[in-house]
Amino acid sequence: MFQLSSVLLCSQITLYEMECKNTKFCDPIRTRGKNVRFFEVINSSAVQPGYTDVMVQRDQFNPARFFVDILQYYNMHKSPQSHVLDNGCSTTGEQTYYMANKIAGSLVGLNVVTNAFSNTGFPFETVKFSKNSQIYALTDGNGLPFKKNMFSGVFSQNIMEHVLTPEEYISESIRVLKKDGILYMYWAPLWSGPSGHHLQTAIGKTWDEKYNDNWEFIPKWGHLYMSEEELKEYWKNKGLNDEFIKKGSDWIFHSNVLNRLKWSQIHQILKNRTDSQIVFYKCSGHHDGEELEFALKKTGYSKKDLSYQHCIYVLKKSTTNIKHEEKRDICVMTNFVFWQPIEIIQSQCIS
Repeated sequence: MFQLSSVLLCSQITLYEMECKNTKFCDPIRTRGKNVRFFEVINSSAVQPGYTDVMVQRDQFNPARFFVDILQYYNMHKSPQSHVLDNGCSTTGEQTYYMANKIAGSLVGLNVVTNAFSNTGFPFETVKFSKNSQIYALTDGNGLPFKKNMFSGVFSQNIMEHVLTPEEYISESIRVLKKDGILYMYWAPLWSGPSGHHLQTAIGKTWDEKYNDNWEFIPKWGHLYMSEEELKEYWKNKGLNDEFIKKGSDWIFHSNVLNRLKWSQIHQILKNRTDSQIVFYKCSGHHDGEELEFALKKTGYSKKDLSYQHCIYVLKKSTTNIKHEEKRDICVMTNFVFWQPIEIIQSQCIS
């Protein structure tokens, strides 16, 4: 039934590669001609129970925590049939592991076969957190290999600024949801925000250590209003070497791992859907002053587009109107992500 594959982390986590037909989630028709691989966790003793609870409590800003709260609000966590998809999971499996410990069903963590951040080793060489109810899928988040109406919830963290066809990504996430299922999306930094270039990802830790803080090496919103030649000249005058200049400019202007969409464009895509409704959304930004005024004039973007850095959206697979009380309750739970006092949250959500 299973094909023995690599053993992970000194035999503390064991994964077996499995065929599509042997997993209840997979749709064989949708996998034809695609490079899709499934792995089941059959043994996991690498992480002590409660470890990620401590991690989440320490890190109050943890989207997985709020996603689980929402599943519990809708009572979607108790049934063995309450399965969750992490559509673009971290390569370490930390968030996936946390969610798997909070639901009765299975947790499927999906990551692409190769990407700009980690092109080898997933899941065998990278996963550090797993339990036996987890399955990993190695495939693209667009054109999911899963049957429709399979998951109670879909979790998406820091994906929406990267997918080149967000309409397809969202449609697929909604398709695999059960009726009234929840799609939870958090992403940052937004491309149209002051640091949406993700340059820190491109240059990596070595460059961070060498130059201390790469944010200083590009003006806020500079990736939006500077041409490639202008940015190269700017860096040259800063004394950066040719390797940095080439790597940074290639990333900002030519890489295919950023969709370069403004917040308003993604918001419109979500707002116009007919298969789901926005239960709640909130975007946060803390910028004002001369730099913002300069960027407004240079780009022609709206103030919201330029100011927003973090966004959370909660969508429900439903065509009926969402109740006011439901929107308020989800708003109160989710607003904590932005570190606001409870009295401010309640006044915003109830009004």
